[in-house]
Amino acid sequence: GRVPQSTFTAIRRHLEAERDPARRRLFESGLTGQVAGELKAVRSRIDDWSLRHGGWRALEPGLERSYARGRDALERARRRPTVENLHEWRKRTKDLWYHLRMLKPAAPGIVGGAVKEADRLSKLLGDDHDLAVLRECVERSAGALAVDLDAVYELIDHRREQLQAEAYLAGERLYAEPPKQFIRRLHRYWKAARAPGPVSLDRAA
Repeated sequence: GRVPQSTFTAIRRHLEAERDPARRRLFESGLTGQVAGELKAVRSRIDDWSLRHGGWRALEPGLERSYARGRDALERARRRPTVENLHEWRKRTKDLWYHLRMLKPAAPGIVGGAVKEADRLSKLLGDDHDLAVLRECVERSAGALAVDLDAVYELIDHRREQLQAEAYLAGERLYAEPPKQFIRRLHRYWKAARAPGPVSLDRAA
């Protein structure tokens, strides 16, 4: 059913009242400054990093691992669509997205589609997780909210079903191939993009 605007207003005000003290405690703890300092220290050492291999050999192991983990996470989420499994799938998809972005300059017209698909899938799963967390927060605060929450839960659950249905379809496209086959295909694109003349993608592997 329809949810009155007053219900959303009550929920938002309650969550904001919880957020502000939590944010203040975080900054007062000094953790944000500590993490920022550690990140700056790591960043200053990046130029000194050395790779055992260059070119495709430097990318292949991590790319295959992130793709395989994402594919496995999809299957786990399909078997048991818990909040944790869906969130894990999103993290693994995000890993793949970062890897694919490094390959995009080699074959933007081809790899670019996979980059967009991984980004879209990550956002679908991210929205789903946000709604799951929102539901948990509302449930935890139900006693302090003098409003009917059944319609809110129904709305959240319905939207999550829609997002998950879209995510599974996107996941089927992104993770359609076995990992080895996926890697061989991307390697062909990589080699063809670097060849001085026309190269058959069937023979570039």
